[in-house]
Amino acid sequence: MTSNKASAAGQITTRSLTISSAVPSDTNVTYRFTFTPPTTSPIQGLKFTACTTAVGAYPGGTCTAPVGMTAGGDGFSNAAWLSQSGWTNATNFAADLTGANDCTGSPNVLCANRTEPLSEGGIPLTISFNTIKNPSVPNTAFYVGITTYSDSAWLNANIVDFGATAAAVVQTLTTYAAVAEVLQFCVGSTTVNDSDTTLIASDCSAVAGTSVNIGTLDTSQLNISPISTDGGDGNNGVAMVRTNASNGVVVNYRAIQAPTGSFHLGTLRITGGTCNNPGNSLVDP
Repeated sequence: MTSNKASAAGQITTRSLTISSAVPSDTNVTYRFTFTPPTTSPIQGLKFTACTTAVGAYPGGTCTAPVGMTAGGDGFSNAAWLSQSGWTNATNFAADLTGANDCTGSPNVLCANRTEPLSEGGIPLTISFNTIKNPSVPNTAFYVGITTYSDSAWLNANIVDFGATAAAVVQTLTTYAAVAEVLQFCVGSTTVNDSDTTLIASDCSAVAGTSVNIGTLDTSQLNISPISTDGGDGNNGVAMVRTNASNGVVVNYRAIQAPTGSFHLGTLRITGGTCNNPGNSLVDP
């Protein structure tokens, strides 16, 4: 059921309200209205009415202002025209915080007008206002009715179309998270001759083996693991490093020094052998 005033006007079936912030009591918020007028007519006056119910926002409805849009400085009290697009006629609207006749400016009622006698209708129109203060109760919906007038004085007899839009203000949900440092680094040996990452697993839990024997070295051949002849054990060395560091990871290595001897302490040695210089030299006569 609608009032006589509402039934005399066309229903804006396509309309929406987009707000730049849904934070309760946030200031300097932009409200962007988009709607398609069903009636071809001049549009020289606009009224936006914020209410706690959609029916209250209709022409002739009983509107209760949302909490936080009732006192000076709240709601539309300081609203200003920001932009518009899609209008056939380029004359811009201006916010009128006082209004007249059927549109009396207040914290929950915004009036805007222009002088443009040429007709609009049938295409989507957008108009935005900023420096608006949101309602104050979190997780609460509110409704803003759009009423168009063919004149710039908002005369009730010149209402053309109307429609209600819906929006809401919600509490802020803050999400916290911590990213723990991760480093897995391990080395070992394996008899499997491939690069399968499952040999160690992603957390080093499957690492095994502590040595690789590539057999007796001979200058006539290259000893590349796995070597299963000449004393080799057929093992491969395997290493894995995993981290979530943003700059990656750098691995350095050094040769462990032999506990005996004086020369070449970090090189490969034959078990039981030494690399000491005997202090003598042989000269071929």
